[in-house]
Amino acid sequence: MCCAEEVCGIGKMVYGEIEGPCPSMRFDGLKFRCGIVEAEASSGLEPKIATALAIGKGCYSERIAVEELAEGLQ
Repeated sequence: MCCAEEVCGIGKMVYGEIEGPCPSMRFDGLKFRCGIVEAEASSGLEPKIATALAIGKGCYSERIAVEELAEGLQ
């Protein structure tokens, strides 16, 4: 999934059902980053969102991983 085209499951939990690009997508001058993941990292929390979205792996996680994460956040 490309954040420039579509909002991921985590983004939809934050922003609701909206069209892409994702409002959390940030460009740092070198590459795009997820603002939701950056907020998670800066808070010192375990990287559950980054893991669920397979950040740094070049792909979007399986839908079930996002659903499991959503259940854990509630």
